[in-house]
Amino acid sequence: MQLDFDVEARNRLVEKIEAVGGCYPEDDVEPPAVSLEDFFVGNRDRGSIGCNLVPHPGIDRFYEVLRKVRERPEVGGVYVCINQIDDEAWPFAEVVYVYTTAMQEEVASWVKELTPDEVILRGEGESKLHPSTPPPPPGMRVCVLWWD
Repeated sequence: MQLDFDVEARNRLVEKIEAVGGCYPEDDVEPPAVSLEDFFVGNRDRGSIGCNLVPHPGIDRFYEVLRKVRERPEVGGVYVCINQIDDEAWPFAEVVYVYTTAMQEEVASWVKELTPDEVILRGEGESKLHPSTPPPPPGMRVCVLWWD
């Protein structure tokens, strides 16, 4: 069977998530999020994010678009939320966090080609981020990109 990922990179990512308690935290805390590099480097598994997109833009394009978002001056970070870990696949993500001062519509325009199902801008303090997920910088809110 041909794997769509670097096994060593996957194992490092899984170890990182397991070290902070795994994907299923308690008390309404969201699953842990990791850096773009942690999620995308070594990943070629189209089923790991945006799996229902037809056509799928590809893992490399997801990574490229999200890196460009992260480089914007009104963005303080971009993180991939790990929702599930399976034995035979790259960890699955259905959410990306963008920490920003921009409005929801503007963020949606930056990621339009990735066609998230929803782009939701949360108010300050509205998120119960996992303790291992870096917090947004002061004055920035969490914008959630979600793929069903």
